[in-house]
Amino acid sequence: MGGRAPVVIILFMLVGLFCHGEAPTYFGEPLPGLVPEPFAPDRLTCYSLGGTFDPELSQFYCTWQDELGTASRVVGYRTDGDAWIGINRLAFVATAHAIEPHISPDGTALYYTGLGPRGQWIAYISNLTESGWSRARPLPAQINASEWTPMHLTSTLDGTLYFTQVSLSQDRIVRCRRLEDGAYAEAEPLGDAINGSGRAAHPFISPDESFLLFDSPMGPQSTGYDIYISRRMEDGSWSEPENLVEVNTTGQEICPVLTPDGAYLLFTRNARIHWVDARVLDSYLIEVE
Repeated sequence: MGGRAPVVIILFMLVGLFCHGEAPTYFGEPLPGLVPEPFAPDRLTCYSLGGTFDPELSQFYCTWQDELGTASRVVGYRTDGDAWIGINRLAFVATAHAIEPHISPDGTALYYTGLGPRGQWIAYISNLTESGWSRARPLPAQINASEWTPMHLTSTLDGTLYFTQVSLSQDRIVRCRRLEDGAYAEAEPLGDAINGSGRAAHPFISPDESFLLFDSPMGPQSTGYDIYISRRMEDGSWSEPENLVEVNTTGQEICPVLTPDGAYLLFTRNARIHWVDARVLDSYLIEVE
């Protein structure tokens, strides 16, 4: 077994990941197969990045630019009966500019990165209330460290946060454990298997923390930023990342995100969100005896 973690079926099956039941609406788009296709191209007509659904698949948020290189903001959509409509005002956004939203696996928290009071980028959290998402507030210093910029947060079922820390010389992926009292432990950089290239970014952690998706220009197969997958081993270390060749091209593939039902992988290719059946991950997650 070489110290590898057990196959991820255990908890993923419990939360419905990789189960293909009745297809959700997903804006009414034709569902993709094993070849990536643009996601909602008639609706997401500008530069778009990432994307996050709530667990009921009734809300969707992503980063948006009217033109490539212009100021970024978070846009949102929600279901209204049988239709999807744009949300005119995102009341939870507490900043002039906001990017990279992420809804927690249990649907109770929404994270994003936005401009802080001194013009710096910091991470925020909004909580779900009876009246909707609360006004966002900054996360604590363990996430908003003064020497690093936190970007692209993603979370596990127990509230542990994974995110990119950005400096002038390095992008690295770190983890902040959620403690029993609700506080966070100090950020722990992942090992060299993930961060050895000095340019690892945009993580997605599986809800049970058994595998990680991220993008990087590492490796001889990369022609720019490609998406990689790594499994968490029994000792807590990470397996050597594998290039997700089913989705990577000579273009730029970044920001991988699984839908809450585990059925589809969203990612950004050349400034447009694409999606593909999540079965493209199966061969990377099966334990080989």
